[in-house]
Amino acid sequence: MRVFYALKTSNLKIDHNFYLKDFQLNFKTCGLAGAYDAILLDEGQDVNPVILSIFNQFRARKIMVGDRHQKIYGFRGAINAIENFAADQTLFRDYLDRLEELAERAMDMEIAACVKLIRRYGCDREFFQNLYEKALKNFHNGSNKYLGTAHSTKGLEFDTVKMADDFRSPRELLEQLFRDDPSLYRKYWNNCEEMVVLPRLELREVFSEMNDDLLKEEINLLYVGMTRAKEKIGIPWKYRIAPEYEIEVPKKLKDYNYIG
Repeated sequence: MRVFYALKTSNLKIDHNFYLKDFQLNFKTCGLAGAYDAILLDEGQDVNPVILSIFNQFRARKIMVGDRHQKIYGFRGAINAIENFAADQTLFRDYLDRLEELAERAMDMEIAACVKLIRRYGCDREFFQNLYEKALKNFHNGSNKYLGTAHSTKGLEFDTVKMADDFRSPRELLEQLFRDDPSLYRKYWNNCEEMVVLPRLELREVFSEMNDDLLKEEINLLYVGMTRAKEKIGIPWKYRIAPEYEIEVPKKLKDYNYIG
């Protein structure tokens, strides 16, 4: 707080984080708490405490949207606000399944994308013209090849995506899980084959019930990267999961006497 007030009372340059925090601290005096009928907070799975505080101070109908599988900013202090959001009604986007089915039948991804835009924004020609011009400016580099991180490309889509091999693989994540949870290791250890064997469905359950938020975000990051692809995706072999997923027993874990 000393740094915050020093910035506020000096001629030093400030950034977006500063005036957002200043707005939060002075929110009650700005007269906006009751100015709106409804407030919508998007990306509710990745909200920093300052934004959440501002959102909660509005006296309006509150709507929160998000996908827990796309939470990837925990390293910046973001939290999953959806988990503790006391909602009167919860809506799941089941209708997307029907839209995706229609798009697959038509086999026309461009038309499906256009329909999605029109449903969201209406038929404002000026809006779509500006959107088109910005897209040309941002992505027309002559080669049609782009290098980006999973974080920076979140929300974007490409016809073809090639994943790099610097994500943590399911094998690496499971090995860390076993180090942290000996009981889980013992449950799946096969003494005869000197293997840890996990059927695919159980593997999904193990990952979904993890208590380590950072490990969950590693999986979410891989998911976000893969879902940028519209038509084709190149996935390094280490990310692929066979019907019967097997992991050799790490020697260090055996030395720790986790089995017994």
